[in-house]
Amino acid sequence: LLLKDVLEAFPGVEAVSCGAILSDYQRLRVESVCSRLGLKVLAFMWRQEQPLLLRQMIDGQLDARIVKVACMGLDERHIGKSILDESFSEHIMKLGSKWGVHVCGEGGEYES
Repeated sequence: LLLKDVLEAFPGVEAVSCGAILSDYQRLRVESVCSRLGLKVLAFMWRQEQPLLLRQMIDGQLDARIVKVACMGLDERHIGKSILDESFSEHIMKLGSKWGVHVCGEGGEYES
């Protein structure tokens, strides 16, 4: 419904940008909605290397904050932390190297 409202307000819209990195469910859901509305899907982050994406987000000063944690190595102390916090982002990268944690949270390790 929201996209239909956007199309009515901005009839020149041709595409939707999707932030899916690894979730087939998320990507397919967006593609399905866009297909019904005649829109293209732009999924620039799809299947990109997560450490590289996290670094690009940090370099771009994206202040994503952790609102939920659900993996070994993350606990309630990390809630509210920003990926811009160097010690936190280093911690996430170490978890990725040591335990295979998805550093962008794509395995459900955290939500931002």
